[in-house]
This record gives sequence, structure tokens and C-alpha cells, in this order.
Amino acid sequence: MKQMAAYVAALEIIYPGRAIEAAVLYTQTPQLFALPVARLAAYKDAFAETQESFALPPIE
Repeated sequence: MKQMAAYVAALEIIYPGRAIEAAVLYTQTPQLFALPVARLAAYKDAFAETQESFALPPIE
């Protein structure tokens, strides 16, 4: 759940103003399970406000 919350948090930054939803797809049955926003929010609150970013080395 924490990993999915991280994906949602990242996508909310990449696509501001868009609705981001998370779900898990079980391919054997096939079934799609939407992950509740409230459960994801509990994990997202623990994330740092800003994330550290590392610059890529120059391409030669």
C-alpha cells in the first residue's frame, strides 16, 4: 500500500490538477480492485514535503 501511495504522490506532482486513482489488477481472475483514497492518504502523510533529487551526470 505504501508503494502505491508513493506512486500516487509522484503522479499528483507530475500531473497537477488531475484526478489520480490507484488500483490493483489481478490478472488470473481478472479483477480490478480500487485502493481507497483514505488508506493511501494515511501513508502519504508520512512522506517528506520535498523529495531529494539527484542531478544526472552530463552525457559525453
